[in-house]
Amino acid sequence: MESARWHDGRVWFADWFAGTIIADGHVVAQLPGFPICFDWLPDGTLVTTGSGTDLVRVEADGTLQPYAAIGPYPNDIAVHPNGTVFIGDIGFEYGTDFRPGSILAVAPDSTVHTVATDLAFPNGMRVTPDGTTLIVAESYANRLTAFDIEADGALSRRRVWAQLGDNQAPDGIHIAADGTVWYATVPGSRCARVAEGGKVLDVVELSAKGATWARLVSQVLRAARKETKQVRRRTAQPPPEAQRVGTGPSAQLRPRTAARDRRRARAEGPDGGPDAVRRPPTA
Repeated sequence: MESARWHDGRVWFADWFAGTIIADGHVVAQLPGFPICFDWLPDGTLVTTGSGTDLVRVEADGTLQPYAAIGPYPNDIAVHPNGTVFIGDIGFEYGTDFRPGSILAVAPDSTVHTVATDLAFPNGMRVTPDGTTLIVAESYANRLTAFDIEADGALSRRRVWAQLGDNQAPDGIHIAADGTVWYATVPGSRCARVAEGGKVLDVVELSAKGATWARLVSQVLRAARKETKQVRRRTAQPPPEAQRVGTGPSAQLRPRTAARDRRRARAEGPDGGPDAVRRPPTA
């Protein structure tokens, strides 16, 4: 499972093995390939990878329409409030020799431009709420990199936002309400919140081996739902704190069950399955 998030009052995620995008347990799109990441245009239209070399638009009835030709190696995407779609292109085929990646910008008219190069496996990206900055996780460089976003979608003033330390391999990020960033580390089996500059503010250790943003999402959502049920047993009307479940930084979450984890483990096998290719090479 990938790309877990809260949107329009529902929990969404991509099921790589089934090639589907799920919202609250219902299939909203069927893709011919891995729906590695998806997001929404300003008008609410869902766009996703997973259709060969195209970024596709998902219509209300679930049909797919080509939106832009983006090449064979797309990874995470993030949509700017002006409609620009940023796409991390890892730059090489899984299982082959590493090559530097890039960031593509798909304009609202579907034209595509390369706006940054020489990235070490772009593997998670978010636009800050004010629309001024793009933050990208570079898995093979163990860092978060920031760019200023220009009015035309170009990127400038590239800088290291946070150097995370050895063997972190950030895989998926989320910008918290205070501007700090959560990232997941597969080798470290944990998720951490860091400030600009790299200071670690919070850590969530995960019991399962390997961590992705979806795993963090599942654990926090499960805890939030448990707390909400306890509140509702005590009061007829839950207080504002309980009503905020699913609207803050911890909202991009999905439920996870032990049974689902066992099914995933069986499907992935001992080598780790699709997520394993995201790990940086070890010495």
